[in-house]
This record gives sequence, C-alpha cells and structure tokens, in this order.
Amino acid sequence: MARGRSSRSPAGEELDQSLSMHIKALGFASVREYQDWCRRHRLGLGLHKSQAQRSREYALRRREAAADWLRFRRKLRDPIRVLRAVYLKRLEPDHVKDPHVQEAARHLASLRADESAADLLEETLCAVRKVSRLFSGEAVWNGERRSYLRAVIALWEQRADWIRDVRSWKPASHNRDRQFGSLARHLFARYPVPTFMDSAWFRRHAEAEPQREWFIHLGLGHNIRTAKTPVPLTRRVAHHFLEAPDDCIIEHALRWGQVHAAGGDGHLAHAVIGSRMAGAFQQDAFWSSVIRFFIQHPMLDRGQFGPIVDFLHHHRFEYEEVWVAHGVVERRPPPQPNLSMAGRTPATLLAQVDAWHERLGRATSHPLTWEPSGIRPLELESGREGKDLKVWRVRELTTHDALRREGRVMRHCVATYSRSCAAGRSSIWTIEVEDFEGTRKLQTVEVNRAGVIVQSRGRQNADPTDAVRHVLDRWAKDSGLTISRWI
Repeated sequence: MARGRSSRSPAGEELDQSLSMHIKALGFASVREYQDWCRRHRLGLGLHKSQAQRSREYALRRREAAADWLRFRRKLRDPIRVLRAVYLKRLEPDHVKDPHVQEAARHLASLRADESAADLLEETLCAVRKVSRLFSGEAVWNGERRSYLRAVIALWEQRADWIRDVRSWKPASHNRDRQFGSLARHLFARYPVPTFMDSAWFRRHAEAEPQREWFIHLGLGHNIRTAKTPVPLTRRVAHHFLEAPDDCIIEHALRWGQVHAAGGDGHLAHAVIGSRMAGAFQQDAFWSSVIRFFIQHPMLDRGQFGPIVDFLHHHRFEYEEVWVAHGVVERRPPPQPNLSMAGRTPATLLAQVDAWHERLGRATSHPLTWEPSGIRPLELESGREGKDLKVWRVRELTTHDALRREGRVMRHCVATYSRSCAAGRSSIWTIEVEDFEGTRKLQTVEVNRAGVIVQSRGRQNADPTDAVRHVLDRWAKDSGLTISRWI
C-alpha cells in the first residue's frame, strides 16, 4: 500500500522541550511568530535545529533587541516625539523620566487620540520650543508649582478658539512668565487681559475650564460681567477685579474686587484672601456681609479674621458627626444655620470665638484617627551644645484628641480640622522646640492636599516669628512643600 504524503507542515511538527524553550527565549508567543521571523531573516523554517543554529538565532535576536532599545532611547530624548507617541497611545507615560514632560504626558494619555490633532500638537510644540524657554521650569500660583509645558498643552487643547497661528508667535522677553502670557495672548486675545488670568491655564481642577473661557472672553474685548462667573459682578467689582495683583489666582481676584468695591483696601483684601472664605462663592451673600462687617470695623485686629471666619463657617455651614454609641455616628445640622452678622460687634463676636475655642478644648474625645499624609517630619538643631542648644521638631497630628490638645494649649480652633484631615484635604502639624527648660509648642501649621503650607499660627493665632519662619522654610525645602504668600 502506497504511503500517503504527510499533511503536516513544519509548524505541525512535534516540538521537543528544548526547542519550545528556545522559541520562548527568543520572545515569541507562538511557532508561527518564530517561523515568520525566520522567514524575514532567511533562516531555516524547520523546527529541528542544531545547537549551533539556535545559538546564532539567539545572538541575532539579542542584536535586534539592542537596536530596538537604542531606537527607543533616542526617541525618548526628544520630548515632542515622546508626547506625540503618548497622546496616540503608542507609549506609556511611565517611560518618561523628565518631571515636566511626564506631567504633560500623563495628561495627554488621558485624552482621546486623534491623528490630525497629534499633527497640530507636534507643530505647536516645535514652534514653542524654537523660540521660548517653556519646555522647562514651573510657575507658582497660590503656592502651587505648575509646569509651563503642561500649560502649553492646555493652550493647544483650546485650539478651536485660536485667532492666530502659533508659528507666527515671537516672544519679546526671556522671562518664562512673560513668555507664557505673551503666547496665550497671541493665540486668544485682541484686547488686554490681566496677568492674573494666566493662572487659568495652569489649573488642574474643575474650575479651570470656565476660567479659560473667561480669559478668551476678555481677550475678545467682552466685559467680564457678561461671563459666567460664580457670582454676579457689579460695575465696581468688575473694575477692581481687573486691577487685582498679578500673582492672584482668579478666585482671589474676585474677592479682591469685592473688598475694594465695598470700600476696603489691599490689606483687608489680603486678609480675606488668606481665610477660608477666599473661594467660598456658594454662600456669597453671607460672606459679602462678613466683608462689610470687617470694613465697618477697621480697628479690628486682622490677625483675628481667620479665627472669626472659622467660627462663622462652623456655626452656619458645617454639619457635625457625633458619636452617640459604640460604632454609631449621628450627623447633625450646623449649630446656627440662620446665623447673620446683623447687630454683631467686634467685642461680642471675639468673645463668642474665644468661648467656642474653650468648648473645643473641653470637648469629649472620640476615636477619630487618620492616616499620615506621607510628608516627612523635621528635626533640626540650632545653637551650641552646653550653651544655647535647641532641638526644633515639626511633627504631624493624626488624631482628633491630638488636635483638641493642640487647640487647648495654643488657644485656637485647630480641633475643627479633624474631618478635613480624615478626608485627606489637609494635614495639621505642630512645631515644638526643646531646650534645657523643656519642650514648648510654638506654632500650628496646616498643609493642603497640594503640598502648600497655607496657615501657620502660634498662641492665640499669632503670626510666625523669624525663628519659626526659618524652621518652616527648612521643612518646606526638605519635604518638597511650598509656602503660601499669605503667611
């Protein structure tokens, strides 16, 4: 009987274990992939190969991998090619090491890829890199550091509103802030736009999009009063809003306008901006009445504005969670939801604030704790051993009881921050100094989730001394924090 021809193709030959391991070592997932590679390199397609043949294949594969890696590394050297590849989902942003490029890459990776948009992205970045210094460095807005390159990406995202070609832009300054402002106005503005409006392009939060629309609105010559601002603006508020300091963020510029329109000055505006009402526009009618109260009482210690605002916020707006039994928390409404400023005097209001602080210090403790923020503490020595040696410590408070004790000793309202700390919105730190006489608390510090030191208060809300400020500066430098300009 004649033997029939085998229907087995080379891919169907039985694999011995050593050849199977060889194929895997070369990085192929299947016999077909391996044979396709052999075909491209004019190697034998059979599966029964000698050890010498396998060694040559392995060496060739290693040379290919080295060449691929070299091409990949060369690609990573050009940030524009990197950002294009990340945007088109051809490269993971984790491969990017430069922190400024990585920030932009992570954002681009979250966007929907489009080939034509990628072309304009590359064109934009090439034009900007050719004439500016915006591919490196960071701007600081409200104490938060933001990459210029990431802000350039934000300008590109708003490309539908461009009124000029990015390639025709020529900066007149070497200063990065001025260069960025010039670029934004080249792309969007026919009329002057205040410098503080540039902050819109550096923001990451939900308010960024409408604020960018306000920038474009002003740049086209429209009145800010016709923009969709969080509160209606009178003519006087709009006028003073446009004159806010260059380093304001836009919410603070709105408060600046309100304070000046009501008859206040820059010192009062700074105090208001440094309090928790700075961006609280949901309850603007009430906070506007508080601003008028401060204006009507110019001799009121501005150092008390923060505690007063905390007191008012707590009693009018803050729900309380009270432990009523083991494992049972009851959510109660604010103590005075109808609280108003009518009939109040500075003396009676400050007395109420002091009494509130006393109650906070005596409040029954409850088992509220939270995870540390991850920010590094500080221990620092000054002076000379045997003479005036001091040990300074900055440490985090991570329980409600610790905040309550801190507030009782320092006579301020830090105990009200328990919920913010537990939610990760803030972390609270104490600055202490130890010497021969013992350990003393000097200052209580709040750090927000963006790593900005936003408050530092001593006993009865005193400002930091020069010595404490030196410790704050050292801690901020060592821990990668920034210090708000309002401290």
